[in-house]
Amino acid sequence: MDKNGQFDKIEIAGLCCTAHDMTRYNKNAKIIGSMTKELKYIRSGIPDVLVTDEQCVRADILREAKKLHIPVIATNEKITYGLPDRSNDSVDSIIDDLVSGKQDGALMLDLEKVGELIPDWQ
Repeated sequence: MDKNGQFDKIEIAGLCCTAHDMTRYNKNAKIIGSMTKELKYIRSGIPDVLVTDEQCVRADILREAKKLHIPVIATNEKITYGLPDRSNDSVDSIIDDLVSGKQDGALMLDLEKVGELIPDWQ
């Protein structure tokens, strides 16, 4: 996002420890709450996409996100939600599959590609 000047066009918000880490790297990142607010945030329908790491995640995120057609991007092999590994696929094909609803989410172990995928979402 820094390379392409996208920070003023994309709102990034996080929960719990990941949110605190994000604010260390960029002043525009927002902390929206603790893990206790996670389900409420998902059910609000606000997120365009959910990106998870290995901590502070609920076991039912994928189920809850599917109810509102919010794609889930898992970024760690410890918590994959059974999602297909799309790490080697093109960003465009991943976006097409998630936006169309063909897939509910994807496992992305290539963090650089996650950085490309999310800004291209819009």
